[in-house]
Amino acid sequence: MATATLEKTAFTLEQFLNACGLPDGPARTAIEARLVDYLQQGQPKKDYVVYHAKQLSCYHAGVQKKYYLVSEATKTLVIWTDGRQISRLDSAAFANNGQLVMLGAAGLGISSAAAVAREKEKNSNNNNNNNNNNNNNNNG
Repeated sequence: MATATLEKTAFTLEQFLNACGLPDGPARTAIEARLVDYLQQGQPKKDYVVYHAKQLSCYHAGVQKKYYLVSEATKTLVIWTDGRQISRLDSAAFANNGQLVMLGAAGLGISSAAAVAREKEKNSNNNNNNNNNNNNNNNG
């Protein structure tokens, strides 16, 4: 498994669990590791995870394979991820017949890996510029 793919899946699942309102801690870390393994070992476009009614469910081709109760999660939305993308689901469609009607990630309070990387780069450049300015001021 490529390290970059593993890192992207782990990052996406971290954002997914944040969107579910699952607080950080040892229990979350253990679940996160199991979900990363599940999605990494699965098949793209067939394996995914859904958060609904304080439960994280792992699916393969629409069939629930395992689940984790997360009573400490705070959100009431239905949220989906395949380890690459995250989306809200239409709650009624999912509750009534398990249908996956994607509504997008708007309002979930998540950021893309690209946005986080850009922000880190921007902060790094600002720090370098500040250090260079300080050095110039001290030497001048």
